[in-house]
Amino acid sequence: MNYKYNYLLANYTREPVTYTQAAKITGADPQVIQRDLAAWITEDSGLSFKLKSVTTVEWLSFFDNVELNELVFNEEERVKLIYLFAYSNFTHLSVFYFQQLLNVSKGTVLHDIKVLRQSLADQGIELAYDRKEGFYIRGVELTIRLIAWNYVSALLTQKNCHALLHYWLGENYPFDFVARIKDTLAQKMAEDGLKLVPSREAGMVIATALTWKRFNHSELEYHDEAVDLQKVTAYQTSQATLTALLGSKIKFNEISLFAIYLITISEGKIQDEEFNFLLQCVVNIINDFESRAAIKFTNYRELMFNIFSHLVPAYFRIKHGIQVDNVAVASIKHEYAAIYRLTDKSLGPLRHLTGKEIPEAEVSLFTILFGGALMSASANAPRADLTAYVICPNGVSSSLILQTELARLFPTINFKKATTVADLETVAPDDYDILFSTIKVETTKKLYVVRPIMSQLEKNELLNRVQKDWFIPGMSLPNVAEIVRALEPYIEFKPGVNKEKLYKVLNKRMTQWLRREEDTRPMLAELLTADTIQVVDNHDLSWEDAIALSAQPLLKQGKIEARYIDSMIDKVKNFGPFINIGDHVAMPHARPEDGVNEVGMALLKLTNDVNLLDDEKHPVNLFICLAAVDNDAHLRALASLTKLLSQKDVLQRLTSAQSVDELLAIINEGDEA
Repeated sequence: MNYKYNYLLANYTREPVTYTQAAKITGADPQVIQRDLAAWITEDSGLSFKLKSVTTVEWLSFFDNVELNELVFNEEERVKLIYLFAYSNFTHLSVFYFQQLLNVSKGTVLHDIKVLRQSLADQGIELAYDRKEGFYIRGVELTIRLIAWNYVSALLTQKNCHALLHYWLGENYPFDFVARIKDTLAQKMAEDGLKLVPSREAGMVIATALTWKRFNHSELEYHDEAVDLQKVTAYQTSQATLTALLGSKIKFNEISLFAIYLITISEGKIQDEEFNFLLQCVVNIINDFESRAAIKFTNYRELMFNIFSHLVPAYFRIKHGIQVDNVAVASIKHEYAAIYRLTDKSLGPLRHLTGKEIPEAEVSLFTILFGGALMSASANAPRADLTAYVICPNGVSSSLILQTELARLFPTINFKKATTVADLETVAPDDYDILFSTIKVETTKKLYVVRPIMSQLEKNELLNRVQKDWFIPGMSLPNVAEIVRALEPYIEFKPGVNKEKLYKVLNKRMTQWLRREEDTRPMLAELLTADTIQVVDNHDLSWEDAIALSAQPLLKQGKIEARYIDSMIDKVKNFGPFINIGDHVAMPHARPEDGVNEVGMALLKLTNDVNLLDDEKHPVNLFICLAAVDNDAHLRALASLTKLLSQKDVLQRLTSAQSVDELLAIINEGDEA
């Protein structure tokens, strides 16, 4: 439903409004307005109309399509909602009030309050009670705000919580209150060239509304030593937005914190010079990923821009503990396990800069960026028989893997740049044939709703659906019925087995097979075998000799040429000891074009350290020679190796191992984990 109808409901119950005015206010056609608001129009002259007064419960049912008395919440949701009710300072709150809002017993509310207080105590915040004031939040205001905004972000992923917060605001403010915040924010951001991630807009608006009575009335302290926020575009937008909404002089700290929130949910090109200190961090992260993955990004500049555009908001989220929701962490860690592990390790420069651990959700978003870059580099150019757009409200960055996966599934489809619903409205309908979207959208085109991260089963199901609709040559998988029909003339059924039973068993087996992650890339234990592992008692071995010796098994197997060894040594001489990837561990490698015939790994364990470039700061006794044929084939094995080397006890066992069998046992443990 058009949220701008709130302007009509808030202002035109006592006096009429013309259909022309209403159309200007809402952006909807008069006929559509008349149809949508028919139940609430009391006087209609044909040129103007007047609306009846409605209750907040009726309003909620109209806009959210839910009934207040049917909303049910689990304990975690109730605890966060109680916090936000108290945080908003709208009215006197009691246990009975919470009972009515949450539709639960007194005992349940008292239990939830106890749980909330225990949770807040760890952060130095208190849910206090006073007979005169009711329940309220007490503590450091910055921490209070951060908790509230994180709770809003988490709750808005659930329709029931979104509805109750909507009701709470409608009960305490005019119906157009949230709409005014939303439109003012959108206007000021557009004026300054900023763009919100669509899926996070609602959180920003609701959190602002809930904070309304705290603006300028709380002792908020905030400062950031690394950034002069007053020089940042988001600060100007924040100041303009809050001034327009509150109509009074806004304190510097309020503007600054609001600006931080704007930055954390913004996307697109970031031009503020104040953020240039993050550029070196981006370069370090990419270089670290390349070194760990033994690859070279051909689209380095594009990747650097994508990483930088994402790292700026991520830096402020991580530094201030602002959570990001709606990230399919489990799916990303499963479907792109190798890239996730390498990404996690490569984010060391960001950990150092923020002084904080990086949440899995943030690692997952960076994984999407690196994964998209790796996949796009190997994707085939489309033959452009059909044109499609990809819509992902979580932002353009988050849709990179989805778009690349779709391009690989359907090489004959020309995929246009991933976009949002708003952006799509500027595209002529004749410019595309198909829409792939993570949400349902109104369209006259063929729409396929998909998850941002698809499993192998979902990919195959989508493949067959698209093939059925568009008859794309060579793009379908046989279904169970087709297989049974093809086999039937050539088989005889055993007693007790019929066609229907065969169909059920085959369908179950195919489903199980499709659910497995198809990964034909070699595992670590398949590359590091007894034939490729050496343990050598060395005395006068140079670092160059050690690299050459580590590569001998691959040379013997024909997986590399002799010139590849020279290239590995030359790269260390030219670029420094970048192959030193851990304590006493080095991974010599060069480019595929330097003489690689087949993917491979070889391990050399020395009894004594050798110093890379004769530098005592880089002692190594474990050399893992890598030969990669592209940017992908070796990543599965490399991810397992990275996991092994990240465990201090395992690393200690590797660097102190005395035999091939001992090393093999450790490696096999890593692949089984």
